[in-house]
Amino acid sequence: MFKVDFFVDDKHLARLMHGLNGVARDLHVVPVVNAEPTVNGGVRPRTHGSSIELFMDEVRKRNLTEIRAGKEGKEILNAIGLSPSNFDRVIKQAMKAGYVKRSGTAKKFLYTVRS
Repeated sequence: MFKVDFFVDDKHLARLMHGLNGVARDLHVVPVVNAEPTVNGGVRPRTHGSSIELFMDEVRKRNLTEIRAGKEGKEILNAIGLSPSNFDRVIKQAMKAGYVKRSGTAKKFLYTVRS
C-alpha cells in the first residue's frame, strides 16, 4: 500500500475524484488557497504582494464598493489564505495606505473602498 500526496487544479478535481472512486481509501481533499503552479510542475504560494495588496485584489475582484467588518471581511481574508482574526490589522493598514476609509458609526463598522 502507498500514500500519495499531490496537487490538482480546480478544473480537474471532479474528473480525478470520479477516477479514484472505489480505488482510494481514506481520501482527503483540502483546498490550497493562494497557490500558483511553477514552471517545473511544482506549486508555490502566490507572493506577488503584501497582505494589503492581496486583500485589495480580492475586494476589486468581487467589485465591492463597501466592506463590512463582520462576515464579509472574514470571507475575503479566508479567500486569500489569511486568518479571519487578522481583519483589524489588515483594514487598518489599508486605511493607512489610502485604499479604504471608514464610513460607519461606532456600532456599524463599514469601510468605503477608494477608487
